[in-house]
Amino acid sequence: MKKLRPVQKKQSGFTLVELIVVIVILGILAAVAIPKLSDSQTGARDAVQQATLGALKSAWTIAYTKNKGVAPSLKEVADQMSDPKCGTVADPTAAAAATDTKIACVGVMKTTGSGFAEFGGSASPAAPSDISIVTP
Repeated sequence: MKKLRPVQKKQSGFTLVELIVVIVILGILAAVAIPKLSDSQTGARDAVQQATLGALKSAWTIAYTKNKGVAPSLKEVADQMSDPKCGTVADPTAAAAATDTKIACVGVMKTTGSGFAEFGGSASPAAPSDISIVTP
C-alpha cells in the first residue's frame, strides 16, 4: 500500500502578531497627526482674521472717502464689506444706550473655533489703525 504524503496547508491571511504591529503603527501615526491638524486649523482661522482685519481697514478708507473726510462709524465701515458680509453688534457690557461698538463678519471664526471673531475698538474709529481684533 502506498503512503500518502501529508498535504501542507498554504498560509492564508495574517498572523495575530502582524495585525498587532500594524495597529500599533497606525496608533502612533494618529497620535502624531491629530495635534498637527489642530494647529493648522488654528493657524488658518488666524490667517482669515488677519485678512478680514485688512479688508476692514480698506473699508474704513472707502467709507472715509464717501464721507468726504469725516471719520466713518463702525456701521459705515461694516456696510462697505461685501465678502465676507459684516455687521455691527452691541457690546453687552456697555450701557443700554451705547452704539454698536464691534463688527462681526460671517464665516470669520475665533481661533478657538467657537463663535465669530469680533473687530472694533471704538464706535467711530479715527483711523484704520484704530480697528483691531477684539476677540481672537
